[in-house]
Amino acid sequence: MTSIPSLSPATLSFFAASDKAGRRQGPNLLVEWVADGRLTVDDLREVLQPVWTRAEGPTREFPIPKWVALFRAADYPLRPKQAVRLYRGTRPGRWRRGMSWTTDLERARWFADRWLEQGYRQVEVVTVLASPSALLVEIADSREHEVIVDPALLPPIRRFEVRRA
Repeated sequence: MTSIPSLSPATLSFFAASDKAGRRQGPNLLVEWVADGRLTVDDLREVLQPVWTRAEGPTREFPIPKWVALFRAADYPLRPKQAVRLYRGTRPGRWRRGMSWTTDLERARWFADRWLEQGYRQVEVVTVLASPSALLVEIADSREHEVIVDPALLPPIRRFEVRRA
């Protein structure tokens, strides 16, 4: 029988404070708690992924360089030895170079189709072969296999397919 690891008191306190502040304040609260030493690296590993996942459009309200710094500080041990093929469903233009990607082509298509549902007439699925140094963490759950990357370390991104309304 495996046991579920217990969370540290600091992690539990952070989650309580984050719930009280609201999910949009999670990233700023996290930076504050890391800066003043209330969270260790182990604590940061526990809270960073849930803060990222709870934030709808996390990079719209919190800058990419700060996210990258947090993920690098957490120093997740998941590092493949070879480059990984990633996909992203997005709007054309600057949105191509985001942090959130997937290894699942069908999931990328689903994300692209969400943009169509929001009224965009054309969206795309893009792909990249990401080096291990660009990968920050993998978040695998029942819905998707999300890979968080440092977009500054991605090679040129290629259009895989265009989807239209």
